Amino acid sequence: MEVLSFLQRMNSAPRILAGIAKWMKDGFPETSALAKDAIKFVRMFGGMMMQSTPHLYISGLALAPVNSVLVKNFVPKYTKLAQIAGQDEDWPTHQMTINGHRSIVSSVAFSPDGKRIASGSWDNTICLWDAETGFQLGSALKGHTLNVTSVAFSPDGKRIASGSKDKTICLWDAETGLQLGSPLQGHTSYVSSVAFSPDGKKIASAGQSPSRAH
Repeated sequence: MEVLSFLQRMNSAPRILAGIAKWMKDGFPETSALAKDAIKFVRMFGGMMMQSTPHLYISGLALAPVNSVLVKNFVPKYTKLAQIAGQDEDWPTHQMTINGHRSIVSSVAFSPDGKRIASGSWDNTICLWDAETGFQLGSALKGHTLNVTSVAFSPDGKRIASGSKDKTICLWDAETGLQLGSPLQGHTSYVSSVAFSPDGKKIASAGQSPSRAH
């Protein structure tokens, strides 16, 4: 984890650790349990570790739950860590909060492979996030002039559709973040929902206009 933090590659850690946990499950169950615990550790503290590698120790180990396998294995080796009163005993069910938008988040969607999350916000932008770590992928997608109300991935995960209170639908390349073509127009009031057809060739949209759907 030190190396991944230093190289700014913490987003790779959960997948690597999951592979180790699976590989070690039969012959080395204790190592497998350690890897599984480390996944929770990265999801909880990966953000601060990306900012500064020493946070792996001075913050992560100090704040991790007392029953964490990592804590039991490594804290005794670091006697000068901060002592925190009232630490949790176990990892919380809620392990990650993603922050980045400057206003209300109105819509979220997972990519078909489950590795990315798209979010639309009243700050008029769409953001992409790594679903394992919560790290933002690239810059916010900007094109709408009013609140983004709905986002959806295409079935192949290569495009994102977004609807907005500016009465338009935008299409985006999910890999590059570039807008594909001009905004789609037709609604006479704000767009409340967008969805791709199963083959990804068409988009359905609903809005607050008399026509309601397109």
